Amino acid sequence: MIRKLALMTTFWGQRFTDFFDRYCIPSLLTADNLPRLAAAGTQVTILLYTEQATYEALKHSPRFERLTRVAEVRPIFFDSFRAAGNPSHWEPWHHAAVTFTDEFDAFVLLIPDCVYVKDAFSRAATALETADVIYFPTPEVCLETVTQRFDACFTADGALELDGLAMANVVLDFMHPKHAVGDFRGRFLVTHPEFFVAARKDRLALSHVASHAMGFRSDIPGLSYTFNPLADGRRTAFLDILGVGCEPTLKYYEQFLHWPRLTLDSSRLVNLASWASGAREPGNSVYADTEAVIELRDGRAVAQYRAPRAHPRARLANRLLDQVANVFLLYAAATHECVESVRQCIALAACLPTVRRRLKRVGPDVTVLLPVGGQDRITPVLHAIEQSPRPQAIMVEFLLLHVVPGHQRLRQDQHFTLERVVDGSTTRIKIFEPALKPSMGHAVVGRLASEARQLTPQQRVFHADLEYGALDRLIDRLGRHAIAS
Repeated sequence: MIRKLALMTTFWGQRFTDFFDRYCIPSLLTADNLPRLAAAGTQVTILLYTEQATYEALKHSPRFERLTRVAEVRPIFFDSFRAAGNPSHWEPWHHAAVTFTDEFDAFVLLIPDCVYVKDAFSRAATALETADVIYFPTPEVCLETVTQRFDACFTADGALELDGLAMANVVLDFMHPKHAVGDFRGRFLVTHPEFFVAARKDRLALSHVASHAMGFRSDIPGLSYTFNPLADGRRTAFLDILGVGCEPTLKYYEQFLHWPRLTLDSSRLVNLASWASGAREPGNSVYADTEAVIELRDGRAVAQYRAPRAHPRARLANRLLDQVANVFLLYAAATHECVESVRQCIALAACLPTVRRRLKRVGPDVTVLLPVGGQDRITPVLHAIEQSPRPQAIMVEFLLLHVVPGHQRLRQDQHFTLERVVDGSTTRIKIFEPALKPSMGHAVVGRLASEARQLTPQQRVFHADLEYGALDRLIDRLGRHAIAS
């Protein structure tokens, strides 16, 4: 049993304070939420990270006073752990998880602008009895219109009581546009991607693109920045929709703009890659293979549950996210040591479907060689490719020239040659004595400028000082391999 449970929350300012007091607290006070935990002997402490003025305003609220009867509210003021200014929400969450580990059995995030289903936290506490980490979605709805629905759901004693089906209907009726435009048709750039949406007449499914855990046990051996477990094999629990976040409708207005098609595709992939690179971790990656399903009849919710991803494009998107996340991490690894042209090539690799398909043939484990040196090394190669008869196909071969199958056991300062094999599917690397370099003719040669860096479990990276030889010979060889592939 979870005997001591901490709810971590942070907010300040009138808008969040008013919403927390008027709607979030009443949803916590339903009989099956915090009162049920208190009656069962679980000591609930709300770690409230805020400003002094916000806490003083809350203390005058009758609803806040009722909350203190079923949970201890412990204010932690920002100036007690940081020099100046107000933090992002991650800083207080991390402070709570690090500072109070020995005091509590488990932690659950309490989002101040969310309204929770009537048994959300008792279900979360129950799940944490057997799971190390728990996940559940809180899709966002339109703040300006949803409050009228909430106002109609208050009980006689002032609790805001919605069960799972009622909350599913709130999602259907007031879904935030940033989720609605996340449909797989992909007409818009979603700048804040959290869900893919698959909708049909009898079913709506929400699949998390990238997420953090919503709760975890304090004795878990390792947690990432986003509270995902740092190692495989942790016990996880995936719950259905336990609440909704309430955001201003036009908060992410830029995603409603139509972009030119090429720019849209490129921006969407880079944006998804940046999200996925920070959240495709053990626990979350398995959670991303499931979806929250709302079954519909005559436009109303009749059931809500979690299920394996069923939409074929959802499964495809999940694989794509893993790949573009790896490319994004590669881009980050090239930020300081590599010139702009190298970074541009990596960004292009994330966007070219041909590269993604060809990388699947290479295998899950690869060694990537990142060119170092001045712009004069790689810019002439790119210009020659642009002027060639088949620039796109040759560009794909040039990018793949730097990807070798498997985790290669190489050492810094070793000299090597690179060549595409005859069938054009993989790259071969051969080590040679430095004294033989003058005899290598027009081969692509290089020297390893770093030790190995294991960027991901699948991706090993070296920096390399590369020389591509005579450009006409290089373009000719790459062109022949492009035809063969």
